[in-house]
Amino acid sequence: MYEFQPLLQNKILELLDDTYKLILLGSERFKTSWRIIDLEVGLFNESIVYLKSRGSFGSLPLLLSLEISNDSNRNQVLSKYEQLKTELFSASPDSIIDRCRELASASINAYLYSKEYRNLADSALDLGQLVNKLREGPKLMIAANSADTIAKLHARSKYTEQANRGVRYNTEIDAQLSILLVSTILIELKLAAWE
Repeated sequence: MYEFQPLLQNKILELLDDTYKLILLGSERFKTSWRIIDLEVGLFNESIVYLKSRGSFGSLPLLLSLEISNDSNRNQVLSKYEQLKTELFSASPDSIIDRCRELASASINAYLYSKEYRNLADSALDLGQLVNKLREGPKLMIAANSADTIAKLHARSKYTEQANRGVRYNTEIDAQLSILLVSTILIELKLAAWE
């Protein structure tokens, strides 16, 4: 992401080549995200830059934090939920997917801890390991499969995955999918509801 500064034509051309970089316009509290979609040279050799507004990635269900019995787990879920909510309007796809992964992990762990599956809960577990716990304990397959997909999207954002497996970069559509998936997890675990 680039904050406001005069851009030279060669810098704009570099930005045109990378569809995942954003330009933020506005103040810190009221910023909007834009992508450069085209560049022209005007009559007097000035650069004319065409921008396209990038909308937010979607919305989240209303968190039912009182459903989480343990204060430590509740604070963790609330923190991850707020971080994701804050980034919905300005972050890159990889960052959104990462925040979804963190919220999914915290939510699944809080759910396991608050139910009779307390022995399966472990805040140090990776999301993939928590998916297995969901499958062996409460058998919440939709939540487990949703979390598994988020874990796979998150792995795809790593350079080693791209180099070794030849996977594509995450896009805005992947970020939107991860938000829907984490929302599904929250709903399935009865930790959130649509307003």
